[in-house]
Amino acid sequence: TAGWLEPIKALFDANENLAACQPKIRDLKNRDYFEYAGAAGGFMDWLCYPFCRGRIFYELEEDKGQYNQTGDIFWATGASLIVRKSHYLEAGGLDESLFAHMEEIDLCWRMHRNNRRVMYCAESMVYHMGGATLHESSPRKTFLNFRNNMIIMAKNLPKREFLGKIFIRLVLDGVAAIKFLLEGQGAHTWQVLRAHFSFYGRFFGILKARRVAPNTPPMKTIPGAFKGTTVWQYFIKKHRKFSELPQQLFTRKS
Repeated sequence: TAGWLEPIKALFDANENLAACQPKIRDLKNRDYFEYAGAAGGFMDWLCYPFCRGRIFYELEEDKGQYNQTGDIFWATGASLIVRKSHYLEAGGLDESLFAHMEEIDLCWRMHRNNRRVMYCAESMVYHMGGATLHESSPRKTFLNFRNNMIIMAKNLPKREFLGKIFIRLVLDGVAAIKFLLEGQGAHTWQVLRAHFSFYGRFFGILKARRVAPNTPPMKTIPGAFKGTTVWQYFIKKHRKFSELPQQLFTRKS
């Protein structure tokens, strides 16, 4: 939209510790609704399921101005990601091995580990087509989503957290694989299994890298962390909107 970059530039000028920022993301094909990739800023739940203000799982909200508050978030979307070069290089840049899914979450998480800020700028808005690299129905996308989520957990969670959480996620991934199979999507079930084997093959390399970069603060201390689980909130409590989640469970910037 016209003038979309100026509010973000002003935010960087006013916050020297700001490392990454995203605008509001709306859907180019359904222009009154938030877009899946970033909506109004990225968050992360206790089990490391990423979600957005305006998008939980595949539930997209209509933008009625309900999230017009600029502020700190856990991750900024790669669909429209603005970074401060010095902080980007300090964090080590993007992990090329992740290819096209969750690489921006991994980057933002490492920026938080360097005590930098990641923000959402509500005064700026862009429209995103979505699904242009890999369609949401692509088995390849399933592989990357499941594999990369486990990789960024192993890379960034504190030692006392990551083994337990990864074990729970492996169980839930198994449930997802069975669900794919029962729905007649055997190709996606196979990609979940492939994702696990690929992760196991990289596991010890990730552990070695962790010893080089031990600065891993508890996830609950990072702005935008949700101390509950979106699986419980969405499927059991039937909370379909970000505003329906218990707001006291979110970590705010101190």
